[in-house]
Amino acid sequence: MSAAAGVTTPLMSTTADTKSTDPFVAHSHVQSSKHEQHRKVSIVGAGAVGMAIAVSIINQNLCSELTLIDIDTKKVSAEILDLQHGMGAAKMPVVVNGGSDITLTRHSNVCIVAAGVRQRVGESRRDLLNRNAELLAPIIRELARLSPKTILLMVSNPVDVMTYLAWKVSGFPASRVVGSGTTLDSSRFRNLLSKRLNVPVTSAHAYVIGEHGDMSVPVWSSVNVFGTQLRYLYPKAGTPNDPDRFNEISGQIVRSAADLIAAKGYTSWYEVTSCLALCVTPRLRLNDDSCGGGVGVSVCVVPRSFERF
Repeated sequence: MSAAAGVTTPLMSTTADTKSTDPFVAHSHVQSSKHEQHRKVSIVGAGAVGMAIAVSIINQNLCSELTLIDIDTKKVSAEILDLQHGMGAAKMPVVVNGGSDITLTRHSNVCIVAAGVRQRVGESRRDLLNRNAELLAPIIRELARLSPKTILLMVSNPVDVMTYLAWKVSGFPASRVVGSGTTLDSSRFRNLLSKRLNVPVTSAHAYVIGEHGDMSVPVWSSVNVFGTQLRYLYPKAGTPNDPDRFNEISGQIVRSAADLIAAKGYTSWYEVTSCLALCVTPRLRLNDDSCGGGVGVSVCVVPRSFERF
C-alpha cells in the first residue's frame, strides 16, 4: 500500500454487503466475453510492488478481471486509469476496477496482499512487524469473508510472519495461504554464484532456508553448477575458513535488500515472478485449488503479541 508510515486504519467498508458507492471506483469499459471462464485477481496495495504485479498479470493474460485496492483513492484511481489506457495493446482485454472499498474484492480467485507501511532505510523486517500486523489483520479477515474460496498470497514484510498472521486470522487451510518466503533469497544466492563462477544463472542451483531477510541461511551443501556439486570442486566453500572466499556471498545475500532500498527506496521485481510462480499461474491458468511449489523453506519465530489476533 502506498500509505504513509504510521497508518493503522484498515480498508474496511461501512456497508460490507452492499454495492460500493466509492466515488473513486474506476471501471474499465472493456467487458469479458460471457463464454470465457471468469478469473478475478485482487491486489491490496497499489504501491510499487502491487503495480508491478498488476502489470505482469495483465501482460500474461492471467485474469479477466483485476481489482486494485488502496487507501490512497487518488493514486489508485490514477493507476487504474493508466492501466486502462494500455488495454488496447494487451493480448486480451482485462476488466480493471478498484478504489478504496475492500468489498470490490468479492469473489476473487486470488487475493494478493502487497499493502503495508514501507520499510525505512536501515529498518529490519522485524521492526515492521507490529506496524504491519495491526494494519493487515482486519484487511485479511475481510478478504476471507468476501472471497471464502480464494487463495491468499502475502507479499507484505516481514513476509514469513505476515503469512502466519494471514493463515491465523483467515481460518483458511494452509494450502490456501502462501508467502514468497525465501524464494527471493534463493534467487539472490543463485545470481551471486553465477557472477562469481561466470556461468548462466539458470545453471547455478542453490537454496536458502530460514526466514526471509536477515535470518536467512544459505545451504552450501546443496549448491551445484551444471549438475556438479560445488564442494566437489571447492571442498570448503561457504565455511569460515574458506580459502576461495565463497563465504562472502552469505553476507551479500543479506545486504542486497538494504543496498537496494538505500539506492531506490524499495524492491519490487522479484516479487512479481515469485507471485506468479507460487500461486497466481497455477490457480488461474491450471485451475488448481492450491498453490504451486516454491524454492526454499521458511521458518520464523512468531511473537506472543500475535495471540491477540
